[in-house]
Amino acid sequence: MDKGFPTVEECIAVAHGTAQDAADDVARLGV
Repeated sequence: MDKGFPTVEECIAVAHGTAQDAADDVARLGV
């Protein structure tokens, strides 16, 4: 994502350390 700011998914990925965790969280949250 080259929009100049992080997406929600990217924020989750940073918080959890990996993009896979972010994907799992998004799937769980049903976003």
